[in-house]
Order: sequence, then C-alpha cells, then structure tokens
Amino acid sequence: MTAIPAHIEKTLAKLKTQMEKAKIEGTYHVSSQGIIYSLENQSQILTIGSLQRKTDSQILRRKSNTFLDDLRQSKDSTRQPEVPLGDTWEEKITHICQHINSTHSGQAAQLKNKI
Repeated sequence: MTAIPAHIEKTLAKLKTQMEKAKIEGTYHVSSQGIIYSLENQSQILTIGSLQRKTDSQILRRKSNTFLDDLRQSKDSTRQPEVPLGDTWEEKITHICQHINSTHSGQAAQLKNKI
C-alpha cells in the first residue's frame, strides 16, 4: 500500500475536523476521480474540478474589472458643497466636526460591533 503524502493527510485531517465541528453525519469517499458524500441510502457526487480554488490573479482580475466598471458608471455631481457656519476656519471646522458627530455617531458603534 502506498503512503499518503503529508499534505494530503493534512487536508483530510482538516476535513475530518470540519465535519466534526459541523456535526455532519455520513461519510466522504475520496478518490482521484471525485468525492462522494454518503448518508444512509443517499449519495452526492462532488467532482474535483468544481472544487478548484481560483488563483489570486483570477480573483484580482475579477475584482479589478468590477472596480473599473464602477468607475465608468460614476457620474459627476452637480451638487455644490455646503458652506459651513462660522466666521473663521476654526469655527467652520468645529461646525463640520459637530455635524459629523451628530449625524454619524451611531455608525461608529455599529462598526465596532461588526469587528
């Protein structure tokens, strides 16, 4: 019998751990042709080709294309910026900070909760 390469053994151990954590019952039969998941009298075939991970360059290319499409669709705004209240720059900056804090104070808490 041929020894299982270490990297394959490590992958199988990870799969076993994930199955235990997810409380998945049944068995996986793994071969070079595919993977079969069986539970009682039912089986599901997973082909290895459908499980291939995309390369970093493929992911980057897809994301950059999406980003470029978004840039092409952006429109110029005709909205004029709001002139802040205050006679001096210090008063204007203070007004802007107060406005940001009053309108966006809940967003900082929401972001902290998500992290």
